Amino acid sequence: MTTPRDGTVNWYYSNSDTLERCITTPDELAMAVRSRTPGATGIVVNVANGHSWAGRFSRSGAPALAINGADDVQRWFSALDAAGLALHVWAVPGGVDAGREALLVAQAASVPGVRSLVLDVEPGRHYWQGGADEVKQFMETLSRAVPDSLHVGITVDSRRKRMLADISLDAWLASGRIGSIQPQAYWHDFGMDWRSCLQRVTETLDRYRDTSVPVYPVLPTYPHPKNGAPLPPEELEAALRFTRATWQGVSLFRLGGACWPMDLCQAINRALA
Repeated sequence: MTTPRDGTVNWYYSNSDTLERCITTPDELAMAVRSRTPGATGIVVNVANGHSWAGRFSRSGAPALAINGADDVQRWFSALDAAGLALHVWAVPGGVDAGREALLVAQAASVPGVRSLVLDVEPGRHYWQGGADEVKQFMETLSRAVPDSLHVGITVDSRRKRMLADISLDAWLASGRIGSIQPQAYWHDFGMDWRSCLQRVTETLDRYRDTSVPVYPVLPTYPHPKNGAPLPPEELEAALRFTRATWQGVSLFRLGGACWPMDLCQAINRALA
């Protein structure tokens, strides 16, 4: 199955709170990505959390970066397109008001130029709290509201099969609209080495191979969340080389500050050379 994520290397962008103060507009962020990691092909921009636009959760003084509606998504597309970068969008559905959440996400994903939509579905109080019925409602509503050509991916924490059961992954795939699975392979966060982590997260997805849904791993760049230790550049370089040789696409989580220091960017560039 060919998708808009084939052959791509995309950065995830969360919100302006994570960026350096000198980056205050989508144009400036696009130029920074082009300068630091010229091999990157696009940015996956957070547009919604639950039934709220992502801009509601940003506390920084960079209003030009905030996503508070479809017009803001259009501005992002114009900025990234001018820099030769593709715009993808991601949302964190909660399943509390599934139909309303899906309609909000559809507004962002239907903006002309958006290459794909990624649904970040993880178990937890601030993530997916619904069951299979809510999955069906969300996906039926979304499918009616977005173009048939839109690629919809799902990013998951697949360390344990139980975690996939907790988000009703079977129900998401049964919708017929999920075109890729993007497992989070955050080895330093998960207490593993990078190779074991990639093996683990893909093994838990092994039963879904017959669905012909491609897998595009998401690798970390952020410091360790408990002790603040930076990710070793040599680990990221090795993991990125391996991932690109094994799968058709990969993403990096995430842009901003301590998540993309010069040594990590250099490691990324070496792996993409």
